[in-house]
Amino acid sequence: MRKDLDLKLDERLLDKEPKEIVDEAERYAKRCSNISNSRLRKIFDCVSDLHSLCKEKKDRREIEYKLQELRILIAYLANREKGDKKNLLLNLENLVKNVDLHKAPNELKVVSKLYLFFEALIAFHKDKNKR
Repeated sequence: MRKDLDLKLDERLLDKEPKEIVDEAERYAKRCSNISNSRLRKIFDCVSDLHSLCKEKKDRREIEYKLQELRILIAYLANREKGDKKNLLLNLENLVKNVDLHKAPNELKVVSKLYLFFEALIAFHKDKNKR
């Protein structure tokens, strides 16, 4: 199997059951060991804000704006990296890019699954640059 194939995330990840999402996050976290905790925490903080907006039943435009803000943040972080780090972050950006709140009957459900993925990613992540 080619190395770059291991970097991919399932495009329909957020359509899956919670256990499958957490399992995928655990698998992906192992590939992200060369990405710093602080970068992943920055992303998770934005996901957490997005999740809070949904739980507070804010206007859909505000939620969509925050979702795009998250995508921009991940793309920015990815473009400051090279090689595997960049590809791993771009895959996360692609996951966010594929979230279509207009097609989702329940935006909280979709955003909650996104939140679950990133929460599990943080939980399973081991920064190999840390002592």
